[in-house]
Amino acid sequence: MLVLAGLGGYALSRTNARGVPVVSIIVALVVGLIGFGPFKSWAALVSAVTGATAVMYAMAPIALGALHLSDGDRPRSYRMPLPKVILPTAFVSANLILYWGGFDVNLKVIGAIAAGLVVFTIGSIVKKTHAFSTLRNSWWVPVWLGGVLLIGWLGRFGDNVKNVLPAFWDLGVVIVWGLVVYYVALAMRLEPNGVSEEVAKDAHQLAGLDELTTA
Repeated sequence: MLVLAGLGGYALSRTNARGVPVVSIIVALVVGLIGFGPFKSWAALVSAVTGATAVMYAMAPIALGALHLSDGDRPRSYRMPLPKVILPTAFVSANLILYWGGFDVNLKVIGAIAAGLVVFTIGSIVKKTHAFSTLRNSWWVPVWLGGVLLIGWLGRFGDNVKNVLPAFWDLGVVIVWGLVVYYVALAMRLEPNGVSEEVAKDAHQLAGLDELTTA
């Protein structure tokens, strides 16, 4: 496997006599066509990328809010002002971006996330990793994303929507849902001893990466 990975990396890094990485361009073309397949236009693909980015950024305020509660005394170089206001506002903003992206786009994005979660769960069970034991602290994630899909389906953005939520009332529903999920997620956070264990594991992994890069 390592030999195949090395050969693949060598092929991707090679250039022809004119300095053009032909193999890399072909691989990028194939991957791009596969990624573009589920979307009917470039704008739809950009919307999907925006939605995926919003999901990613939505995790940051929840993670920081949980750390403030479970590990607030840890020394750090920067302290966010007004975290009780900025963090839930940031999470709600990510929810609004998802809603405005449209139900059809979110269906594809969340479907891809669900497929990845299934693969991740299977891998965690097979390898017996610690991640599987912490799923009880993250059950809010599928509930949150399911709620985002339901509100989008009932809302007014997208092609296949019911459009039963009146204008501006729909934004209120998104905001309330975001706040409910935010505080439920904080309530499901790891306890301080669990946070300390995870921080120690991350530090150990980062130290191992530093050793590999400096070797």
